[in-house]
Amino acid sequence: MSKLTKLLEYSVAGNSGRRSLMDDNSFNKYFDKSEKQLLLSETGETDLVYREIIAAIVQGAERRESARKLLPIIKTESNTCRIVANTDPSGQYAEYIAEGAAINQDSITYDETNVTIKKAAVAPYITNELIEDEKFDWIELELKRAGAKLENKLNQEAITSILNTVSMTNDIDPAGGHFAITDVGRAMREVNDFGWNADSVFVEPGCYAYLLGETNLGDVTDGKHELINLNVSVLDAKTDGTTSEYWDGTDAASHYGGLVFDSMHFATIVMREDINTNQIKDPVHDLTKLVAKMRFGIGVFNPNAGCRILTK
Repeated sequence: MSKLTKLLEYSVAGNSGRRSLMDDNSFNKYFDKSEKQLLLSETGETDLVYREIIAAIVQGAERRESARKLLPIIKTESNTCRIVANTDPSGQYAEYIAEGAAINQDSITYDETNVTIKKAAVAPYITNELIEDEKFDWIELELKRAGAKLENKLNQEAITSILNTVSMTNDIDPAGGHFAITDVGRAMREVNDFGWNADSVFVEPGCYAYLLGETNLGDVTDGKHELINLNVSVLDAKTDGTTSEYWDGTDAASHYGGLVFDSMHFATIVMREDINTNQIKDPVHDLTKLVAKMRFGIGVFNPNAGCRILTK
């Protein structure tokens, strides 16, 4: 049981049932003093339920996080966003300055990239029957599934936008019979040869399995890998069909399983509205009208700061 399921149990109970719950230690342990006071106020119950609904959706999304682990997030308040980014890799090192000398602002080349914001939305499968039968655990699961779907869409949009960047021509064809750690190293060199600093890699699940099978690697985890010194994120998403490039384990042309990049200079998530829902007035029955949503876009501003690895 969770705080959300307890809140929903409270919301459907009658006055006598609510009084019983407030006297029940198994109910009270989920709430602090201020939350108990909110439950007794006119709108506090709805506010608490709404807060826990958002929390459940976010929990579901967190289990699918991949793109946002490695790509920076820039906030915007409009439906289009112009990113002004450094496109000159020559300024990657600080300069020595004499003590007391003036320090001038960096003189580097900037370019503009326009990002269009898209809206993704999910209506969780919550029916009156689920509410009437008090299947609150199931309702919470549906909320978590909605969050997972939103995060899956963010991951899909990220990899589709990146692979669909026409000017991105840096590709590594695996030297052996399949994707290997040596190919990741070659991709790092490709990025570094353009003057950027490779620090991150997205890996498709099937290709990640190949890395796990390399006995000389030691611990390959979805996080920081000490041997290759890259931040690693397993990105489990298929491209959306709008591109001739694919993110999967298929051994064929234009099918990719790895992407090495400089996380500070390659691409970004532009977020207008992170995971949210429409407002509710009835803390129970408005669940059937609930819509989980987010609004975001993906901008690739330095294609040569990334290198794709073919699946093979």
